[in-house]
Amino acid sequence: NKRKYFLFAPMVKNFYNIQYLGVETFYEFWDNLKILDEIAYNEKIKIIVKLHPNVKHCVADIKEYFKNLSFSNTKIEKLLSESIALLSYSSAAIEDALNSEVPVILLDLKKRYKQINISENSKNKNEAVYYISNKKKLVTLMKKITKIKKYNFSKYVLSKNVEKNFEKILQIIK
Repeated sequence: NKRKYFLFAPMVKNFYNIQYLGVETFYEFWDNLKILDEIAYNEKIKIIVKLHPNVKHCVADIKEYFKNLSFSNTKIEKLLSESIALLSYSSAAIEDALNSEVPVILLDLKKRYKQINISENSKNKNEAVYYISNKKKLVTLMKKITKIKKYNFSKYVLSKNVEKNFEKILQIIK
């Protein structure tokens, strides 16, 4: 299995261009890093953080506070190829992950934003997208997700069949 770690790809923006809806604030980002650092330490789970290009120059400073996380400026495609799952609040990396057939965990510990309609209590064991707003459930899911062999990406990714894709789009706009 080439899947080695969980990838956290936050969408942190500079204060001067922040939008409050759909974008993780700096404080949410920092809290998420603290929680992931704790999970990495306590559960011995490898987590790599891929910072948004707007803030990647801060990696050296941020690393000092989170000794149990790894930080990378490697291209997202390469990181996804070895990821068990992507953890993100809201980022274009979500679409990249789904198109790369990497499951996504929507990490919303403040219960502020849910861009995909999915239940936190979904009983479907092979979902491609999970919504988590609780640290304990996150740990449980991270352990469970490593055992799943095949995910259902069909709800989130268009097929390679153009006619089917066109029909799906028409159904959405009806």
